[in-house]
Amino acid sequence: MQSTPQARWPQSVAGFGTPSCDSLGRRDERRIFAEVRFLRLADHWLESSRDAGLWGGDAFDHRVFRQYQLRWAPSVTMDFWFRGARVSPAAGRAFCEVLRRAQVLDRCQLSAIKEVLGVAAAGVDSGSAIEPVVRIESAETGSLKGRMVLAVRWENRKMKRQFLSVYIDAEGDGRTVREIHFSGPCDRFTQHLALVHEVLRSIQWQESCPPPLSLSASA
Repeated sequence: MQSTPQARWPQSVAGFGTPSCDSLGRRDERRIFAEVRFLRLADHWLESSRDAGLWGGDAFDHRVFRQYQLRWAPSVTMDFWFRGARVSPAAGRAFCEVLRRAQVLDRCQLSAIKEVLGVAAAGVDSGSAIEPVVRIESAETGSLKGRMVLAVRWENRKMKRQFLSVYIDAEGDGRTVREIHFSGPCDRFTQHLALVHEVLRSIQWQESCPPPLSLSASA
């Protein structure tokens, strides 16, 4: 896992700014998470899967899953995911703690939030004797349109896919974690990375979104 601030993607989370008014064709508003008031997806994203629910991909057990494929490269996907259950209080506190400031996370910090990382957590404690299936390349926190989030760049070697995953503290206590996973085959990932940056730059949060409790307590 890399521990340097120069994560191997075109711009850090802190670099996501105000969306530009360019000519990308018709864009549709997608209401996916309650915390996201607006999210713009260009026409080249096609919804391909969602949970069996009535509204916004919200299933009866409160899971949320919606997947979008790139029209001209269906193997490149963007998944919006909520597991339907809160993480433990200990994991929530650790998540709030790492979101206190922009930083590159070390292995100890990642180990404390393994429950938050979900499938990517397999790359945290991988032994050196065996080649790990999941390898975390970088993990850092930063401001995305005024809200602190965690971004993790990782690879699943068995699937031969690379991922950029963004983890959002939905309720300010670190326990309700929304996830956005952009992924693609290793040989196509980098060339399409600008597309997920475009989507993330368009995010507008609900004004009622609370700050992390650890921040509120220290104010």
